[in-house]
Amino acid sequence: MEPKQILADERLGRACVYSGGAPNTRDHVPSRVLLDDPLPDNLPVAHAGSKCKNAFAADEKYFACFLECVLTGAASPAD
Repeated sequence: MEPKQILADERLGRACVYSGGAPNTRDHVPSRVLLDDPLPDNLPVAHAGSKCKNAFAADEKYFACFLECVLTGAASPAD
C-alpha cells in the first residue's frame, strides 16, 4: 500500500508533524488502528519521527479500545 497523499501544512515543510523535528518515517492519517480492514489503498500519511510515532501508538490503541467499549455500551465516559 503506497500512500497517494502526504498531509502536511506547507509551513512545516518536511518536519515531523508531532515535534517539528527531522522526520525519518511517516504516520497514517487517520491512524490505522481506528479503521476496519480492508484499509483504503490511498490512506494519507504525514511526515513523522519514529520516536514520536511509537510514543503515540500505545495511546491510539488504548483510545480505540475505549471508544469501542463506549460505543457498545460496555463503558460510560462519565465513569
